Amino acid sequence: MPLRCKFRSIAAGVILSLASTPALAAPERFEIDPDHTTLGFWVMHIGYARTWGQFTEVSGSFVYDADAQALSDLSVTVPTASVSTHHEARDGHVRNQDFLDATEHPQMTFTANGGEVTGEGTGTVTGDLTLLG
Repeated sequence: MPLRCKFRSIAAGVILSLASTPALAAPERFEIDPDHTTLGFWVMHIGYARTWGQFTEVSGSFVYDADAQALSDLSVTVPTASVSTHHEARDGHVRNQDFLDATEHPQMTFTANGGEVTGEGTGTVTGDLTLLG
């Protein structure tokens, strides 16, 4: 086989392999869907009983690069008055100045400043939580 034919065969193979390689996805911005997001917590009540609760409103966004498995620009905002422990009197107490002070501090925010992949489809995120100003 002449050298020119070998070169053409190799070049054609390289071009075909590049054409069949999927394009790399660019990082995408996502909005947190409040209908499919739950922000839950638990606290100890009187030192022996767990009390479960949630914030019923949440909004925010983040950027995710699937190829690099990298999360960035994560920011979450939660109205503090949306706290619910499924007990009306307790919820009122949690919203007052003793705890969340929802009147003076109507929002808490979380802004990520790091994170790591811990497994297939899982990871941890670290950041700053701003509560009570």
